[in-house]
Amino acid sequence: MTTTTTPPATAPATTGQLSIRSLRKDFGNVTAIKDLDLEIRAGEFISLLGPSGCGKTTLLRMIAGFESPTAGAIELAGSDLVGVPVHKRPVNTVFQAYALFPHMSVTENIAYGLKQSKVPKKEIGERVHEGLAMVRMLDFADRSPAQLSGGQQQRIALARALVNRPDVLLLDEPMSALDRKLREEMQVELKLLQKRLGITFVFVTHDQEEALAMSDRIVVMYDGKIQQIGSAQEVYTHPANSFVAGFIGKQNFVEATVESVTDQAVVLRSVNRTIIHPAHAEANGLPLAPGQDVRVAIRPEAMRLRVATGEPLAPNAVPGRVASVSFLGDVVQYVLLLGEGKEVIARVPQAQAVQLPTDQDVLIEWDAEDVKVYADES
Repeated sequence: MTTTTTPPATAPATTGQLSIRSLRKDFGNVTAIKDLDLEIRAGEFISLLGPSGCGKTTLLRMIAGFESPTAGAIELAGSDLVGVPVHKRPVNTVFQAYALFPHMSVTENIAYGLKQSKVPKKEIGERVHEGLAMVRMLDFADRSPAQLSGGQQQRIALARALVNRPDVLLLDEPMSALDRKLREEMQVELKLLQKRLGITFVFVTHDQEEALAMSDRIVVMYDGKIQQIGSAQEVYTHPANSFVAGFIGKQNFVEATVESVTDQAVVLRSVNRTIIHPAHAEANGLPLAPGQDVRVAIRPEAMRLRVATGEPLAPNAVPGRVASVSFLGDVVQYVLLLGEGKEVIARVPQAQAVQLPTDQDVLIEWDAEDVKVYADES
């Protein structure tokens, strides 16, 4: 049975502030990072989120020192890190594969970095014990990595990084190899651990749910650039562009044309007339104009369904037909067919779900405040 001993809370870090300015990284004729600026606050949990190839791991490796920038600056608490060797940076990295030494015990793995840094033997013992308690693995001190589960190996990799007392901990998709249930459990544990220690965590992931669950702020990246920075709620409810809208959570997109713009509403023409709340009368931060082609985005959970009765269509309503129904636990998902074969998804809380058979004609409705509009970004 694993002990639940918890070490005293560590004072919040004051030296973990990262400033990244005009950073660029070229690999031959390919630019992986394009003039990137980012301020990471001391003691925050920030996630770099984006699809494969967006530049997030390259950015992490430059902070760690495994890659050198082509141009730009990386400063930690005002000190330039560019050119500083990996082992001399107050930064540690937890890798996707954990990188534990198979021939060493758990204790020896955690102590390895401390020995390399010539930490006194007595202090090594104290820090290893502290690290094991921190990740609730005291009862596993004498085991080998082969005797540990994936989640336990991840905890040991964390302890090995944390006993070196870094100002910044970098995590490169460390939970991607875990099954879903264990990954969700580790998300909670990792977030609580970070809050207790007050260390700056920079977390790389392509899993949007993981980033939403854990982060103080999320940096959404695509094509070597930052698309949006904000809290989980900000990037979900107010996506900066159609890429973020489509990447964070499920989204329904409909092509439309602006029909009219007044002080009261914006009317767009697509499969129906959609009224936009005045606060949303812009796309990508720019005013909308009649005749402009745009993309309308509506979250599946914003859509309401009822059986069609043949009444005239009101704004923010469109007829559809049920193509499939899926029970997803807490929600029921409906795939709906509009005119010309267009598919949209509606998600309804299980307690509010309506029994709708396949091929049922329905009316799909939503509120103007739930509509987002984006201009062509090509």
